[in-house]
Amino acid sequence: MAIQHWDFGNVRKYSDDPLGDINNPALCNTPKDPRFQISVPISEVFWDPPYPIPLNYIPIIPTNIIGNNFNIDLYRVQRVALKANF
Repeated sequence: MAIQHWDFGNVRKYSDDPLGDINNPALCNTPKDPRFQISVPISEVFWDPPYPIPLNYIPIIPTNIIGNNFNIDLYRVQRVALKANF
C-alpha cells in the first residue's frame, strides 16, 4: 500500500511552503470533500485467506454488507484528531 501524507486544518507539515503559498494542497476544511475521502474496497477489509492461499481464493463478504467500497472522510478524522489532547 502506498504511504500518503496529509495536511489538516492550518497545520502544513507536509506542504512545500509552511506559510501556505498557492502551490500547496487545498485545506481539509469541509466534510464530504472528494479530495479528502479515502475509498476502501470491502474485499480488502475481509481479506483473510487460508494458508496456503489458493489460486482462486475470493474473500467472503458477510451478506449484511452492501456495496463494494466504504469511504473514510478525513475531515471527520481531522476533527477528532484536533480535539485530542496530545
